[in-house]
Amino acid sequence: MIRLALLLGLVATPLAAQRTGDMLPTGFALGTLDGGRDSLAANRGMVRVVNVWATWCPPCRVELPSLAALADSVRGEPIRVYAVAIDDVARVRPIAASLPSLPVYLERVRFPKAWGRWAMPTTYVLDDDERLVLVHHGATRWDDPAVMLQLSGLARAGGPRARH
Repeated sequence: MIRLALLLGLVATPLAAQRTGDMLPTGFALGTLDGGRDSLAANRGMVRVVNVWATWCPPCRVELPSLAALADSVRGEPIRVYAVAIDDVARVRPIAASLPSLPVYLERVRFPKAWGRWAMPTTYVLDDDERLVLVHHGATRWDDPAVMLQLSGLARAGGPRARH
């Protein structure tokens, strides 16, 4: 995953509140645009790419099409992309409509403290066992073929624990 971090232009240093390999809680509710509920725990056993964004954040909005392309490219693989907006549904709906392949959710309750959040956008990659693999603060190109390849490799390997 260090290669993934380097591809994204990250410094591979996790935040003090988050360490690579930490398990993060995933049972909290996410809102759907139609008023329903979902949770990250519903896809345990899959790699999850969780992007937290807002409509008022220009870098967030620039990044969303590349997340949609990522979601398209990993369809059928054990990888799930979540774009979680911290806005109200009326502001989110028009943006979501312009990106129909991107699974957009609403933050119904604050993410648990263990997730932390210090910048917008923030993207978390969890392995199939709910362990934190990567935290990225700021926008990036999620549709870069090398990034997609790394995520697919993580899913095929069953997460970092399978490489020990």
